[in-house]
Amino acid sequence: MASDQQSEKIIRLLEEQLAVANQQNQELTKQIESLTHQIQYLTKLLYGSKTEKSKYNTPDGQGSLFDEDDSPFPEPEHTEEQSQQTVSYTVARKKSRKKRNDLV
Repeated sequence: MASDQQSEKIIRLLEEQLAVANQQNQELTKQIESLTHQIQYLTKLLYGSKTEKSKYNTPDGQGSLFDEDDSPFPEPEHTEEQSQQTVSYTVARKKSRKKRNDLV
């Protein structure tokens, strides 16, 4: 009977230790995910594109200089006829006269 009580105490103690270890594992996994996202963000910030190609947040009421929605030309110009026209030139050249070598 004493060994049954002892084994139950050991089982309870091991279960508590397992629960604590699982909790620590979950917390460390969350921390790893957070640090991974932070590394990705900082790497993109450091090595990413540094031109005006990215979208910037403009304050309310302030227009953008490069806003494509407010284009003064809503539709592109139809230039199909212009691009299909072919221009050909004819060049009239004079016949060249052959020179004779009179060295005899």
